[in-house]
Amino acid sequence: MSQISVIIPSYNRRHLLGYTINSILNQTLPPYEVIVVDDNSTDGTIGWLEEQYKSKLKIIKNVGKGPGAARNTGLNIAKGKYIQFFDSDDLLSNNKFEVQLQLLQNKTDTFVYGPYAIATAPPDDWNLTDAILQYYPFPGDNLLKWIYRGWCSITQACLFPRELIEKVGPWREDIHTHEDREYWYRVAKTVSSAPLHENKSCTVYRQHENQLTLKTERQLQRSLDAIIVDQGILNNNDIIDFVSKLLLKARINATKDFINNLTSENKYKTSVIYKATHRINSKINRLRTSSNWEKMHGTTTDYRIFMDYIKNVQM
Repeated sequence: MSQISVIIPSYNRRHLLGYTINSILNQTLPPYEVIVVDDNSTDGTIGWLEEQYKSKLKIIKNVGKGPGAARNTGLNIAKGKYIQFFDSDDLLSNNKFEVQLQLLQNKTDTFVYGPYAIATAPPDDWNLTDAILQYYPFPGDNLLKWIYRGWCSITQACLFPRELIEKVGPWREDIHTHEDREYWYRVAKTVSSAPLHENKSCTVYRQHENQLTLKTERQLQRSLDAIIVDQGILNNNDIIDFVSKLLLKARINATKDFINNLTSENKYKTSVIYKATHRINSKINRLRTSSNWEKMHGTTTDYRIFMDYIKNVQM
């Protein structure tokens, strides 16, 4: 066994959850335990899981509401030495645990991260709908600098030592979007050695109709949560380079401008200078990568790489 505890928050994902669980149970290095935390689903998720998987899972109800609370609920009962946070609609290649645990073995002060492909997956057709991110590592080893500049991986593509997670502290439960970005900031403040990177495994960040609908409906709330998180980071007055702090301020300004345009209320005062800074920086970086992503996200759109990855996704 791998000593890996997998924690999966789930809300009304019964139609996709089986694919996710199977891709985890079919790892070449099986997990120590898989904990599914149901966030008060109304689609019969718990009964279906108990019928389909019986003793293969630990199934519990969320103590609280939202993804942050669900992850905390799972952490409270997890027994593994390593923690894998996972989402109820995503998938992973069958070598992920083996590859990442080999790198992380006997390390407690950092984490390992790998690539994730933004794609559709069965029951829809396999299709790389955007790009593979973090195929290449972010430049240098100063994670905090890149957090300020907008870097944010998905925790599904990473593996953490439990000892590090305990130092980082619990997930925030008062925000239900961008809670991962706030968590990454605290991870960056906690690690004492450079994050480890690999691109032999891959996580599939699944795109599907329900997800896209929810994303559209929650644009305003996502933006409001983004301001809470980014303004909180800025207010901490970390010792950071001038450019990184400038870009964070510019991103906050851009989010405020977006909210003003979305609601037509002009709730926030914005700066033309910061607006221009954000636009110019984004345009330059996207021109450099010929994609919708900046260089720090380590992207590739090579479809052959994607096809090689999905050969090892077993659902």
